[in-house]
Amino acid sequence: MLEPKLKRLLSFYGDDIVKRLQREMRVNDNVATGKAVNTLDYDIKYESGQVVLDILGTYYVKLLDEGRKPGGRSPSAKSIEKWIEAKSTFTLRDRRGRFIPKTSSNIKSAAFNISRSIKANGTKGNGMINYVMKPLESKILADVVTLFVEEELNQIIRNKKQ
Repeated sequence: MLEPKLKRLLSFYGDDIVKRLQREMRVNDNVATGKAVNTLDYDIKYESGQVVLDILGTYYVKLLDEGRKPGGRSPSAKSIEKWIEAKSTFTLRDRRGRFIPKTSSNIKSAAFNISRSIKANGTKGNGMINYVMKPLESKILADVVTLFVEEELNQIIRNKKQ
């Protein structure tokens, strides 16, 4: 009896968390192609007697949240090119700071330089997952505990009637 109620409760919170993350990505202007925001989803699993609410998304949702440390592998210049083309608010500048058009060669050059800079300097995360989850943690915990207490009380009442 508890399992369907718990699944409904976690489905409610999973849907809410995904919507909040998507909204946060849009507010922070982290949407270019829409790939990351559209991969956000949730799954409810039963592992080793525990119910787990997993928030799913492409790997770079985590990179947006946590950032990237300097060193390591550099990001793909091709993916940065796609991002530059999709990001309408992104403008290119020359060495003197003058605006230049988004031509193919200018985009390739900028993508290469951005990739190299990310490898050398890393990126700062925006902390959106913590921002979304912090206010919900205590509410989720309280609702789950309430559900378990109600189930235990119902079980005691059923046993008393027998």
